[in-house]
Amino acid sequence: MDKWWEKAIIYEIYMPSYYDSNGDGIGDFKGLTEKLDYLKELGINALWITPFYKSPKVDNGYDIEDFYSIDSDYGTLEDFKIFVDEVHKRGIKLIIDMILNHTSNKHPWFIESKVSLENSKRDWYIWKNGFNNLPPNNWESFFGGSAWEYDSKTKQYYYHAFSKEQVDLNWSNPKVKDAMFDVIKFWLDLGVDGLRLDVINFLKVNNEFKNNPIDKDGKQIHQYDKDQEGILNIIEEINNLTKKYGDIFLLGEVGSEDLGTLMSYVGENLLDAVFNFNLGSILEFDPERIYEELKKMYCNYNNKIFTLFFGNHDISRFISRFSNGYYDEEKAKLVATLILTAKGIPFIYYGEEIGMRDYYPQSVNDIRDIQAKIKYYDTLREGKSEQDALKIANKVNRDKARTPMQWNNNLNCGFSSGKPWIKITEKYRHINVEEQRRDEKSIFNYYKKIISLRNGNLVFQIGECTDLILINDIISFQRNLNNEKYLILLNFSDKLSNYFFPELKKAEFVLSSIRDKIVLDEKIELLPFEAVIVKLPY
Repeated sequence: MDKWWEKAIIYEIYMPSYYDSNGDGIGDFKGLTEKLDYLKELGINALWITPFYKSPKVDNGYDIEDFYSIDSDYGTLEDFKIFVDEVHKRGIKLIIDMILNHTSNKHPWFIESKVSLENSKRDWYIWKNGFNNLPPNNWESFFGGSAWEYDSKTKQYYYHAFSKEQVDLNWSNPKVKDAMFDVIKFWLDLGVDGLRLDVINFLKVNNEFKNNPIDKDGKQIHQYDKDQEGILNIIEEINNLTKKYGDIFLLGEVGSEDLGTLMSYVGENLLDAVFNFNLGSILEFDPERIYEELKKMYCNYNNKIFTLFFGNHDISRFISRFSNGYYDEEKAKLVATLILTAKGIPFIYYGEEIGMRDYYPQSVNDIRDIQAKIKYYDTLREGKSEQDALKIANKVNRDKARTPMQWNNNLNCGFSSGKPWIKITEKYRHINVEEQRRDEKSIFNYYKKIISLRNGNLVFQIGECTDLILINDIISFQRNLNNEKYLILLNFSDKLSNYFFPELKKAEFVLSSIRDKIVLDEKIELLPFEAVIVKLPY
């Protein structure tokens, strides 16, 4: 039996940046509820929202102070309940971020843990003695610097895989597991349909705390602080727990570039899917690289469910990183076609449907991302200038894809009547929902067409993907189900490209990302960066 997520189109919303209902400059649940009809118009049938829990927001909500409370910036628990109800009224599923790996250093558990070595919450976190005034080992934080922070009161170090304000929980302690499972049950009881498990492969570390090896370039290999024994057992228990609630989608963020490692987390009793950043975070508009990643997925792991995305809240918007100054909109439509017609679960990051571009802060005072701030000050300590430090910080700055949704060309792009929490790029004056709704050839209206095509045809949702080929910068593949067969052609070239296929003569034109109609023959001439879909005779 097909699961709902196999047919879903999932739209990610970055909580503070979608729509502000009360003028405080921060998106909220009432604002999200107001915009649900827009998402329904677009054709979205599943939402993923980033953290909304009470948080000091050192890492924009991924540092949680209270797992049971809604952060006041986003509203109240009652606002959340109304939002869930309105989401479901529109036939939309809801996925929430679940952060199991760590808490904020402001969480009551950690505050208790710091009181003394004998405190009952001490071993809810990972505390270790140092050696010769140095940390317990060489483990590095993924945000830079040591992963160990010294506590002068108890004279031990605590472990944090990310910022020092995000303290790793000790999942070797059964009490921690019980407490976090209670958190999961609380939100499932409120009606959420899926969980995106943040950095789930970090849940356990090597209990011998060995030093991580260093590669030939002097970079640390994270051998002992992620992907450790026992994590899959915990995921299996989470799976068993969620099954009691019906079809709950378990989506994992697994920090690895190895496809085999990623797929080891997916299975009937494990996660339903994981993000594949080997495809999703490709830096350049490179058809060979994209083709190779698709080929690895479909040839080696055809029995798995894949995620299809090129953007999220942690990486540059693909329309910006694939840009070389021309054909930006054509490329955006081409990528949208790939995401929404290939085999897998498509993810749309808010603003992609109107072609929102990256934002680059011009001052450290404008940076909101903790990762970029750490990089800026680390670079200054290395003796670099403020200008160089800003440039280097902006390379890792996740703010670039987190600016407010651009609704119209009015004040603050229609996002808020107050000062937005983060600056807005001036491009909103001509890149916004209102303008694109009026333009029949806009990115927005193309997204509506391709989403409608997917939603209306099971073949694009659960059909087989066959005949994946790359020839002369054209990626082509077929989708087959029962008596239906479609051919998708994606021209990744800036030149006219000919594609020869005898069956085209009897095929039916379905959609082009550029043209309204194409007369088909054995040969088709594709325009630069054009996507074409045809229905083949069966």
